[in-house]
Amino acid sequence: MGIPFLHSQRCMSTLLQCAEQHGQFAKAKAPSVETTPFCSMAHLLIIELPGGKDYDLVQAALDRGERFTFPSANLGHYREQDAVWTRLVQAQHLLEVHAKEPIDAVLCLLDIRLVEAA
Repeated sequence: MGIPFLHSQRCMSTLLQCAEQHGQFAKAKAPSVETTPFCSMAHLLIIELPGGKDYDLVQAALDRGERFTFPSANLGHYREQDAVWTRLVQAQHLLEVHAKEPIDAVLCLLDIRLVEAA
């Protein structure tokens, strides 16, 4: 099962537009939130934040009521930033990936979704 391709594309465009409204993170052209039907992506994986402090995508996910998991190499870096940390603690899961067990690659075998994810 899963979200149909076009439905998923609309959801990602809407999420990117929400992020753009909160800051400079997303520059993608997306349909208007008012004309795009609301859809829920059951669970997002957000890996690190641009510049270590730009929480636009996290805020957009929270505004839409999305659940998300946030893995990081150093959660302490985010704990030191109140504005960022108050948003990250709302994650479904906060994961700290340590150097002794690093993730060498993130693989996605569903290549039809790579364009939307990029």
